[in-house]
Amino acid sequence: MKCILPFGSGISGCCDTCILNQFDTMKKPNSVSHESAAASLCAGIAAYTAVHYLGHVTAGDTVLVMDGATPQGYLTIQLAQSFGAKVLSTYRTLTEKQYLENLKAPIAQLIEMTRSTILASSVMEETGGVGVDCIIDNGVRLFTSEKDKDLMEERQMKFTPHKHDLLSCLGFAGRWVSTNPQLQLDPPDSQQLFLRGGSLSFLFPPAWVLMRSQHGRFQHILKDLLDRIEVGEFK
Repeated sequence: MKCILPFGSGISGCCDTCILNQFDTMKKPNSVSHESAAASLCAGIAAYTAVHYLGHVTAGDTVLVMDGATPQGYLTIQLAQSFGAKVLSTYRTLTEKQYLENLKAPIAQLIEMTRSTILASSVMEETGGVGVDCIIDNGVRLFTSEKDKDLMEERQMKFTPHKHDLLSCLGFAGRWVSTNPQLQLDPPDSQQLFLRGGSLSFLFPPAWVLMRSQHGRFQHILKDLLDRIEVGEFK
């Protein structure tokens, strides 16, 4: 039997066979290559955690996925669309834009992040001024002053949106799923989130293996992910 190992497996190495607890493995469909299974695990688990467990995305929602051409962003877009959500995404280069345009289900709007000042206005124009129901970021800038940018090494993040930009994109009861463990909201930011009835969650996929009580859900994610890859729903 060909299986895959979850995050945090205490037994690993190079060998032809190994002995593991059956509850710590998941059967790999024969039609799914080892390369596809291995490449999709981290991005797939992050996508499921962000879209379903943290973002609570349902049919009819509007979702903004930052950097959709990354492995995690690409799977996140496909998963949100499979739930019936309308997806907006961002790109940084023409190659990324062309890559996203090849998706089976078209993306509602692609926003160029080299012109970061248009993010909020583009989102509001697409949603009729309502804002999005869920934002899944790929990093976020915290500072505006030049001195703070240098101090916190944010210079190289010039194409990454500022936290104010993302807050401005949220609609009523919007959910913001962030991958930045150092994200800090100042009182005015918290007030803006409060007035929107919004919420903030942090995306850390390895947290699944820190609690054995969540092992069943973790295995369900892996099985559903591989099943969708097998039938060609995800690529």
